[in-house]
Amino acid sequence: AAERRGTRSPTALMYALAAGLALYLPCLQLDLVGDDFSFLRNALIHPLLGWLGTTGGLPYYRPLSRQVWAEVMLATAGSHGSAYHALNLALLLAGTLLLALTCSRLGHRRAAPYVVLAVLAQHSCTVLVGWASCAQDLLAFVGIAAAIWLTSIERRGLAILAVCVAFTSKESGCIAAFLCLAVEWTRTRDVGASLRRTLPALLVT
Repeated sequence: AAERRGTRSPTALMYALAAGLALYLPCLQLDLVGDDFSFLRNALIHPLLGWLGTTGGLPYYRPLSRQVWAEVMLATAGSHGSAYHALNLALLLAGTLLLALTCSRLGHRRAAPYVVLAVLAQHSCTVLVGWASCAQDLLAFVGIAAAIWLTSIERRGLAILAVCVAFTSKESGCIAAFLCLAVEWTRTRDVGASLRRTLPALLVT
């Protein structure tokens, strides 16, 4: 019985992820639209090395998502929308899986499939997958999810790198370091120790 209880949640988690994959597969057939063109045009106008030290003419600093990601995608996928949407879907599923793994790591294994369903059932996911420009949101999401998962398994150096991925993709990624602090406190219930362990990530942010 114990063995069955241990395997039930991973199986349910895989079913939940498969359902999410099936739900958003139709988005792969969409073309580039709206902000996608300005997203990619900006990568063409502002060279990569110069953009890393500036805002690229934009009112915000997002070097990873607005320049590195967009420039690599332009070089490899051109204007083929399906490639952008496929990678956006991969980012969405990866971030969701990392959240579920964190949930399991913190002692809530049975809740992990419900975390997946709660994320993937949102209507906004259609926009995230169907718009190439939403890669910036998804990169920040993956950075945040990776940071808290790495913190939960005590890989704090890698967690700092994930924090950097999050906030260089979008400003909302700055919350990653504070979520790492919350995860540390959840694990230890020691405020002082939690602050010491997450101080590097907070300072980077």
